[in-house]
Amino acid sequence: MGRSLHVKTSQLEQVKRQLKQQGYARQQDLAEELQMSRSTVSNFLNGRPVDHLNFIEISDALQLDWRTIADFSSELDREPQAAPLNLPSNASLFTLAGDTETLVGVTELEAFEPFIYIEREGSDALGITVLQQPYALLRIKAPRLMGKTALSYRLLHQLQHQGYQSASLNFHLASVTEFASLSEFLKWFCSAITQLLQRSNRLADYWDETFSTAKMSCTDYFEQYLLADLSTPLVLCLDEIDRIFPYPEVAAEFLGLLRAWHERGKIHTVWQKLRLVLIYSTEVYIPLNLYESPFNVGHFIELPNLNNEQVQTLVTRSGLTWTTAEITEVMTCLGGHPAYLQRLIQACQQGESLVNLLQTAPTEAGIYRDELRHLWRLIARQPTLLAALQEILDNPKPQSIDVDAAQQLDRLGLINMQDQKYTFKCELYRNYFKQRLKTV
Repeated sequence: MGRSLHVKTSQLEQVKRQLKQQGYARQQDLAEELQMSRSTVSNFLNGRPVDHLNFIEISDALQLDWRTIADFSSELDREPQAAPLNLPSNASLFTLAGDTETLVGVTELEAFEPFIYIEREGSDALGITVLQQPYALLRIKAPRLMGKTALSYRLLHQLQHQGYQSASLNFHLASVTEFASLSEFLKWFCSAITQLLQRSNRLADYWDETFSTAKMSCTDYFEQYLLADLSTPLVLCLDEIDRIFPYPEVAAEFLGLLRAWHERGKIHTVWQKLRLVLIYSTEVYIPLNLYESPFNVGHFIELPNLNNEQVQTLVTRSGLTWTTAEITEVMTCLGGHPAYLQRLIQACQQGESLVNLLQTAPTEAGIYRDELRHLWRLIARQPTLLAALQEILDNPKPQSIDVDAAQQLDRLGLINMQDQKYTFKCELYRNYFKQRLKTV
């Protein structure tokens, strides 16, 4: 893929509206916060090409899913086309997001992914086995950039070859207004799934809140319409479902509804067709009744960092040769973070020195500067997170920190938890935030 992206023409109005909704009165305000030039922000907001890393960073700041608003059509026109995959209708927004020119000996699906995929601890096999069971419920948890979405698309791809239908919905596609009430959210949810399945929208035929409830209407819509005529199972993947957590009333009702659908599958044949995949990044902190939560039933996959053996496999498949000592040094710096490892490998493939890359990694001159700045922006706004990081830095042994702060830092993938005490996941984070906190 090229080094630049631009916003789809159809998304420009939403992007500009989001600038105001996120509290940026001027383009300059956003540019200053991101430490970018005003011209870069202006180009982004007006649909002109910007560097792909800047594109992602601006999208994150505006709470937009960059895969949804990016126009990949020019990339497709320039590059040779591989055989089409029978993926969800929004899958290309994810799978076309990275360079593939240097990938050698990869599978059909891997050729579309940003980087080489490394399976961890049988996660693919477990996921397939689970989702082949009636009324299955699979939960996938890991911090951002750990490969949750990549795993889900691989599962959907394999199941589609077995005749299953599928839909993958990222909850970041919902705007703030959709979370205003349970009714609004469930209407958006039903409409989005209908669109992904390429079915006609028949909400008007099933929605009745005069003599029923929003949850009953939503249930009827699935049971009597979306699921009723299916001759094969439907795998419904709900990505970044923790987007709903800040809206506890809507979240509790919706998550309880998912649990109720799962329980219905034990009795009603039509609900046995539905296989749920819930993808999230953080611990579930919403108080849910034990018997109404979807997070204590089904099967669970927590994606860990890559281990030394997996890193060696990744390096070998990338055509590089690293010594055992070099891999140990890399693991100390990056902690086995898959996306960071892939970025390091790409830089090495382009002729950069591994020693120099590791030395500059936690600095503004390093290859992770954009990701680290993004994390810092999220943390710098929240004094409790700053205090938690400072406490970890000030004490050589793992320390107890505020529970809420720990949950947020865990979601960001910054810390490890050991017996209710916490340490940085890797030296990259420790060294970067050590320097940043000196300026606070």
